[in-house]
Amino acid sequence: YPFGIDGRFPSTANYVRSASIYTAAEIGGGGIVSKLEWYVGTSRTDTRTIDIYLKHTSLSTFSAATVDDLIADATLVYSNAFVPNQTAWYGFDLQNDFAYDGTSNLMVIVLVNSGQTSNLTSACHYSNNAAMHQQWHDNDGAPFGNGTVNGNRPNIRITFNSFSVPVANFAVMSNIFREDFE
Repeated sequence: YPFGIDGRFPSTANYVRSASIYTAAEIGGGGIVSKLEWYVGTSRTDTRTIDIYLKHTSLSTFSAATVDDLIADATLVYSNAFVPNQTAWYGFDLQNDFAYDGTSNLMVIVLVNSGQTSNLTSACHYSNNAAMHQQWHDNDGAPFGNGTVNGNRPNIRITFNSFSVPVANFAVMSNIFREDFE
């Protein structure tokens, strides 16, 4: 997860859903999220579609829920095709930047579909974080019902837009506005 099924599930499941919670303390501050990356452990050559949603949350762990419940108030930040063809950090420059407030936890929800029916695992690297990940998968269509809550939360890199503070130059104010009185 989130790019494909790992070895614990049937490798023929080509509809995969993944939701993860990252705490404000882990993220370390707010800003405009412009890129998300996952570390792919096993490269693949099939084309997959991906939808990535982000949202603020007060949750620190998951209870079983449906994908539809989780994305109901989330922001779609990326939707396109991709090929997980490298064993390295794989990034997505977001099509819609997300203003992360820096105080809420961040939920990342990923929906991946593949037309291939075998060898779908991309073995994204993960860390064990109790109940901070939820996953769904199905062979024949979009998964429905409650997900499986676990601690196998994918490792992620979040890039914030850099910006520079505008500089005001008031040294030549007299040239900007001048009025003579008679």
